[in-house]
Amino acid sequence: MRRTLPCILSLAILAGCDDALSTTENAPSTPTVDLSESVATTRPNSSASARSLPFSGRCDIQSDAFPSPLPPVLRQAGTGACQLARLGQASVFVLLDINFALGTQTSVAYDFTAANGDVLRSSVSGTNTPSGPGTARISATMKFTGGTGRFANATGEAHAEGVANFVTRSSSVTYDGWISYDASDRR
Repeated sequence: MRRTLPCILSLAILAGCDDALSTTENAPSTPTVDLSESVATTRPNSSASARSLPFSGRCDIQSDAFPSPLPPVLRQAGTGACQLARLGQASVFVLLDINFALGTQTSVAYDFTAANGDVLRSSVSGTNTPSGPGTARISATMKFTGGTGRFANATGEAHAEGVANFVTRSSSVTYDGWISYDASDRR
């Protein structure tokens, strides 16, 4: 009822404006108002119900062992546990190409899986800078590229910051950004 009343009032006001303009000669033309989009956003299963929401959280990731000696570019896989806005307790699968010479990293896969099985996919590119014995500081940009379930058409981006420990093969990464998806979509 709360959503219906503003829509009815808006329609009544627009109808009144339309009558006033039609009786005024030489009145400047006014743009036509299309209400289909604003009405569509109130429908529960509409694809127009997607909106931007904050995305933040943290993942603790365990990586595969490093080969010895290290190659110039290493394809590194890892899995971990996360606590993330919009996903809650989730898991992450990471597959990165790490270029040690350039200090860069690019994702092959960076997928979050919510407890209900919905997958949020992303692409990541960034840098890794040595920060002490056996550690590197991670800084990257993440772009959401869809997924499954409610994340099928997800978009958005987040900044990822963290520290990787090469001795323990672990990293802790925090995320801060935004995401847009249709929360009502249950494909």
